[in-house]
This record gives sequence, C-alpha cells and structure tokens, in this order.
Amino acid sequence: MLFVTVQMQAQTKMKIGYANTDSILTNMQEFKTQQKVLESYSKQLQNQLKARYTKAEATMATIRERLQAGEITQAKAQQEAYVLQIQMQKDEADAQEKLGAKEQELLEPLYEKIKKGIETVAKANGYTHVFPDRMFISMTDSADITQLVIDKLKG
Repeated sequence: MLFVTVQMQAQTKMKIGYANTDSILTNMQEFKTQQKVLESYSKQLQNQLKARYTKAEATMATIRERLQAGEITQAKAQQEAYVLQIQMQKDEADAQEKLGAKEQELLEPLYEKIKKGIETVAKANGYTHVFPDRMFISMTDSADITQLVIDKLKG
C-alpha cells in the first residue's frame, strides 16, 4: 500500500503558477465601471455628511446663543455639544461602513470571475496549483499566469 502511494505521488507532476489578482482586477472593464459607481456612491455619502455638518454647525451656534442668553447652563451646553459630536462621529463611521459594504458588493462578482478565469487558464495550461503572487519571495516569470488570465477575461 505504501509503495502504491509513493508511486502515485511520483507520477503526479506539480506545476505551480502564480497570479497578481490586483493587476487582473484593474485590467477588467467591469472594474472601471464599478469604480465609477463606487465614486458616485462615495460622493453621495460625502454630500450627506456635509449636510449633517452644516446642520451640526447651526445647532452649535444655537447652543452658544442659548448659553450667552442664559437659557442654558455651561454644563448643559457642554452636554449638548458632546452629544452632537458623538452623533457626528457615528455618522462618519456609518458612512465608512456603508462605503466598505458597497465596495464589497461591487467587487465580489469580479473576484469570482477572476477565480473562474484563473481556474480555466490553470486547467488549460496544466497548472496543478496557482497562488497569489504575494505568497512567494522568489518567482520565475514563466510561472506568472497573470497576463493569460487578463487575456482570457477580455476575450
């Protein structure tokens, strides 16, 4: 049994390749389209934040006026300003989270397409294993299938 296992392993040739998925991604037309969608969404979120900042500035001006008029105490003014500041920080964090989720939503199908492209190229060229290029310290150019995948996805 051991002899059969060793013999089978000797008969199986490994051909290892690597690919730069970032390079593949940035060469995809769909990526350029998704980048525009993401930029538009980012601007939309920025505009929403600007509107909230404008409103917050007006609220702070009102707090200062009420404090100067003696309508509220210093402690109350500080408390209201603190609550406003916390809300703005939460709004910023929410916007970042929404942007990250949108990016993932837009890029996930592209990474799936890249994966399938790598699998197709690997199979067609006899590669038994393909790894991200970041995993290697030293590589030969002949093992790089990045351009093959780019060409496959374009054509």
